[in-house]
Amino acid sequence: MSEGLLEGKVVLVNGAGRGIGQQIAITCAEEGAKVVVNDLGGSIADWDDAQAMVKQAVDSFGQIDGVVNVAGILRDRIFHKMTEDDWDSVIGVHLTGYFYVARAAADYF
Repeated sequence: MSEGLLEGKVVLVNGAGRGIGQQIAITCAEEGAKVVVNDLGGSIADWDDAQAMVKQAVDSFGQIDGVVNVAGILRDRIFHKMTEDDWDSVIGVHLTGYFYVARAAADYF
C-alpha cells in the first residue's frame, strides 16, 4: 500500500483482536485511518450492538468511511454433530452480524 492511502478516513474493523482482523486494523492505522476495533465482548450479531459500534465511530470521529467484517467464531464439530445452537451462533456472527454492521454503516456512507 502507498503511505497515507486511508488518511482522513474512519474504518470499523470487527474481529480485530487477533489474526487477520488485527493485522487489517494495524494496516489501516498505518495508512492513516482512524480505526474503531471490535472483538469478543461486542456482539455484532445483535442489531442494537451493531448500531452502537457504528454510532461510536461517528460520535468519536465525525464519520465512518469503511467497515471490515472479519469477525468469526468456530464450533469445532463435524457438520452432522453440530447442534442447532452451534449453527445459530456461527450464522449469527458470520452472516447476520456482518449484515447488521454493514447496514448500520450504510446510512452514513
